[in-house]
Amino acid sequence: MRKLLYIFFAVSLSLSGCGGTAGDFDFAISPDTVQAIKSNTASCLSKRSTTDGSTPPNDVTANYAQIKGVSFSYPSTTKSLVIDTIEFKFDGFTQTVAGDALLALNLQWMEKGEAVVGGPLRPWYSDSAKTYTPAKSIKIDCPLYLSGLPSGVAYQKSGSATVYGRFEDAANNE
Repeated sequence: MRKLLYIFFAVSLSLSGCGGTAGDFDFAISPDTVQAIKSNTASCLSKRSTTDGSTPPNDVTANYAQIKGVSFSYPSTTKSLVIDTIEFKFDGFTQTVAGDALLALNLQWMEKGEAVVGGPLRPWYSDSAKTYTPAKSIKIDCPLYLSGLPSGVAYQKSGSATVYGRFEDAANNE
Protein backbone atom coordinates (compact mmCIF):
# COMPACT_ATOMS: atom_id res chain seq x y z
CA MET A 1 0.00 0.00 0.00
CA ARG A 2 1.37 3.42 -0.97
CA LYS A 3 1.37 6.14 1.64
CA LEU A 4 0.91 9.59 0.16
CA LEU A 5 0.90 13.11 1.49
CA TYR A 6 -0.86 15.74 -0.58
CA ILE A 7 -0.59 19.44 0.16
CA PHE A 8 -2.95 22.08 -1.24
CA PHE A 9 -1.65 25.64 -1.43
CA ALA A 10 -3.36 29.00 -1.34
CA VAL A 11 -1.19 31.98 -2.24
CA SER A 12 -0.85 35.49 -0.84
CA LEU A 13 1.43 38.51 -1.02
CA SER A 14 2.95 40.65 1.73
CA LEU A 15 5.01 43.71 0.94
CA SER A 16 7.22 45.56 3.38
CA GLY A 17 7.37 49.32 3.71
CA CYS A 18 4.76 51.94 3.14
CA GLY A 19 3.22 53.50 0.08
CA GLY A 20 2.09 51.59 -2.95
CA THR A 21 0.07 48.43 -3.18
CA ALA A 22 0.44 45.12 -4.92
CA GLY A 23 -1.66 46.42 -7.83
CA ASP A 24 -1.47 43.97 -10.71
CA PHE A 25 0.99 41.61 -9.03
CA ASP A 26 0.16 37.94 -9.49
CA PHE A 27 1.76 34.94 -7.78
CA ALA A 28 0.65 31.45 -8.77
CA ILE A 29 1.52 27.85 -7.98
CA SER A 30 0.43 25.33 -10.55
CA PRO A 31 -0.65 22.72 -9.95
CA ASP A 32 -1.84 23.67 -6.48
CA THR A 33 -1.49 20.07 -5.25
CA VAL A 34 1.86 18.37 -4.61
CA GLN A 35 2.84 14.92 -3.41
CA ALA A 36 5.57 14.09 -0.89
CA ILE A 37 8.42 12.02 -2.35
CA LYS A 38 10.26 9.61 -0.05
CA SER A 39 13.76 10.15 -1.39
CA ASN A 40 16.66 12.62 -1.39
CA THR A 41 17.58 14.94 -4.26
CA ALA A 42 19.69 17.95 -5.20
CA SER A 43 18.22 21.45 -4.88
CA CYS A 44 18.43 24.10 -7.58
CA LEU A 45 21.16 25.84 -5.62
CA SER A 46 23.18 22.62 -5.47
CA LYS A 47 22.67 22.03 -9.20
CA ARG A 48 23.57 25.60 -10.21
CA SER A 49 26.57 25.73 -7.84
CA THR A 50 28.14 22.60 -9.35
CA THR A 51 29.90 24.03 -12.38
CA ASP A 52 32.68 21.48 -12.87
CA GLY A 53 30.39 18.85 -14.44
CA SER A 54 30.30 16.66 -11.35
CA THR A 55 27.07 15.34 -9.86
CA PRO A 56 25.59 17.90 -7.43
CA PRO A 57 25.27 16.71 -3.84
CA ASN A 58 21.80 15.75 -2.56
CA ASP A 59 20.88 18.49 -0.09
CA VAL A 60 17.08 17.98 -0.07
CA THR A 61 16.08 15.42 2.54
CA ALA A 62 13.54 12.63 2.18
CA ASN A 63 9.84 13.40 2.17
CA TYR A 64 10.09 16.40 -0.10
CA ALA A 65 7.63 18.01 -2.48
CA GLN A 66 8.73 19.23 -5.89
CA ILE A 67 6.97 22.35 -7.18
CA LYS A 68 7.65 23.26 -10.81
CA GLY A 69 4.91 25.75 -11.66
CA VAL A 70 5.65 28.88 -9.62
CA SER A 71 5.16 32.10 -11.55
CA PHE A 72 5.20 35.82 -10.80
CA SER A 73 3.70 38.60 -12.87
CA TYR A 74 3.96 42.34 -12.32
CA PRO A 75 3.38 44.47 -15.44
CA SER A 76 4.36 47.83 -13.93
CA THR A 77 6.86 49.96 -15.87
CA THR A 78 7.40 52.45 -13.03
CA LYS A 79 8.20 50.12 -10.12
CA SER A 80 9.93 46.77 -9.80
CA LEU A 81 8.88 44.10 -7.35
CA VAL A 82 11.91 42.69 -5.56
CA ILE A 83 11.07 39.32 -4.02
CA ASP A 84 12.84 38.62 -0.72
CA THR A 85 11.23 35.42 0.56
CA ILE A 86 8.63 32.79 -0.25
CA GLU A 87 7.17 31.16 2.86
CA PHE A 88 5.22 27.88 2.87
CA LYS A 89 3.05 26.97 5.87
CA PHE A 90 0.76 24.07 6.70
CA ASP A 91 -0.09 22.06 9.81
CA GLY A 92 2.78 23.36 11.96
CA PHE A 93 5.31 23.05 9.11
CA THR A 94 7.01 26.22 7.87
CA GLN A 95 9.72 26.48 5.26
CA THR A 96 11.12 29.65 3.75
CA VAL A 97 12.95 30.05 0.48
CA ALA A 98 15.23 33.10 0.45
CA GLY A 99 18.72 34.25 -0.43
CA ASP A 100 20.68 32.10 -2.86
CA ALA A 101 18.08 29.32 -2.71
CA LEU A 102 15.46 31.79 -4.02
CA LEU A 103 17.79 33.20 -6.69
CA ALA A 104 18.64 29.68 -7.91
CA LEU A 105 15.00 29.12 -8.91
CA ASN A 106 15.48 31.29 -12.04
CA LEU A 107 18.71 31.53 -14.04
CA GLN A 108 18.31 35.28 -14.66
CA TRP A 109 17.84 35.89 -10.93
CA MET A 110 20.91 33.81 -10.14
CA GLU A 111 23.04 35.63 -12.74
CA LYS A 112 21.85 39.11 -11.71
CA GLY A 113 21.86 38.54 -7.96
CA GLU A 114 18.27 39.55 -7.22
CA ALA A 115 14.74 38.27 -7.72
CA VAL A 116 12.96 41.04 -9.65
CA VAL A 117 9.68 41.10 -11.55
CA GLY A 118 8.44 44.00 -13.72
CA GLY A 119 9.54 47.58 -13.50
CA PRO A 120 11.89 50.05 -15.15
CA LEU A 121 15.53 49.68 -16.14
CA ARG A 122 17.60 49.20 -12.97
CA PRO A 123 20.82 51.13 -13.82
CA TRP A 124 22.38 51.72 -10.38
CA TYR A 125 24.62 48.66 -10.22
CA SER A 126 28.38 49.16 -10.28
CA ASP A 127 28.58 45.94 -12.32
CA SER A 128 27.17 46.73 -15.79
CA ALA A 129 26.43 43.02 -16.35
CA LYS A 130 23.72 43.32 -13.71
CA THR A 131 21.95 46.23 -15.42
CA TYR A 132 18.80 44.86 -17.04
CA THR A 133 15.12 45.45 -17.54
CA PRO A 134 13.21 42.91 -15.44
CA ALA A 135 10.63 40.75 -17.19
CA LYS A 136 6.95 41.45 -16.63
CA SER A 137 6.39 37.77 -15.97
CA ILE A 138 8.81 35.25 -14.47
CA LYS A 139 8.36 31.51 -14.15
CA ILE A 140 10.88 29.53 -12.17
CA ASP A 141 13.01 27.38 -14.45
CA CYS A 142 14.26 25.03 -11.74
CA PRO A 143 11.89 23.17 -9.37
CA LEU A 144 11.36 24.43 -5.85
CA TYR A 145 11.75 21.73 -3.20
CA LEU A 146 10.05 21.63 0.20
CA SER A 147 12.06 19.14 2.25
CA GLY A 148 11.58 17.41 5.58
CA LEU A 149 7.83 16.99 5.19
CA PRO A 150 6.02 14.87 7.77
CA SER A 151 6.01 11.18 6.94
CA GLY A 152 3.76 8.33 7.96
CA VAL A 153 0.23 7.48 7.03
CA ALA A 154 -1.52 8.91 4.00
CA TYR A 155 -3.21 12.23 4.59
CA GLN A 156 -3.99 15.56 2.99
CA LYS A 157 -3.17 19.01 4.31
CA SER A 158 -3.99 22.54 3.22
CA GLY A 159 -1.47 25.33 3.47
CA SER A 160 -0.40 28.68 2.18
CA ALA A 161 2.46 30.18 0.24
CA THR A 162 3.25 33.83 0.93
CA VAL A 163 5.62 36.08 -1.01
CA TYR A 164 7.47 38.82 0.88
CA GLY A 165 9.07 41.65 -1.03
CA ARG A 166 9.26 45.34 -1.74
CA PHE A 167 8.71 47.81 -4.58
CA GLU A 168 11.59 49.86 -6.00
CA ASP A 169 11.51 52.59 -8.64
CA ALA A 170 14.20 53.50 -11.21
CA ALA A 171 15.92 55.80 -8.68
CA ASN A 172 16.31 52.88 -6.24
CA ASN A 173 13.66 54.31 -3.88
CA GLU A 174 11.76 51.68 -1.91
